[in-house]
Amino acid sequence: MSWWIGYAELYFTSKKCPEFGVEEYKKALDRFDEMADLRNYGK
Repeated sequence: MSWWIGYAELYFTSKKCPEFGVEEYKKALDRFDEMADLRNYGK
């Protein structure tokens, strides 16, 4: 399953663990949704 690493995405934030709450999590998911629209998987 190591070939899946090509589809891995990282999200970096300046918030630390106690500060990382629901709002920051929603921001991360929104960012993922934005990038999903641009992804074409080599097509």
